[in-house]
Amino acid sequence: MKRMIWMALLTVLFGCGGGVNVQPFVGNWNSVGNQIETCNSVQHTTSLNGMLTITQGSSSGDVVTNPPNGCNITWSVNGNTATLKGSQTCTVPGSAGGTWTATVTSGSLSLSGNTISYSDQGTGVLYTGQTTQCTFTQSGTFTRI
Repeated sequence: MKRMIWMALLTVLFGCGGGVNVQPFVGNWNSVGNQIETCNSVQHTTSLNGMLTITQGSSSGDVVTNPPNGCNITWSVNGNTATLKGSQTCTVPGSAGGTWTATVTSGSLSLSGNTISYSDQGTGVLYTGQTTQCTFTQSGTFTRI
């Protein structure tokens, strides 16, 4: 009987399998980086410099990057790395006018102290009166504010 009580207590205290600590990722960050879009074999670089917030996601072990443009992306944390949680799509104003619908297909965040290195890639559709298919990569660093 004592053994069953201890097992129940340990399960309550530590949970089944434990949780992932996302807190080192959570907070306000300053981004320095670039997005390189390739549309019709022509490259265009967009600055990704500015502030963003990383919050805890709705599922245990997830975080969400919240940049000013509203393209919030969910990541699954494992230790000091986080990987994109499936393909994700958002539509934001285009850097050169029109609208930009991006589908992020892969990516990672790597935390070291107060710095996160990031990279991701995907496909996009630029609409400026006509539709243009594109690819993109993003890379840079977040520094904790």
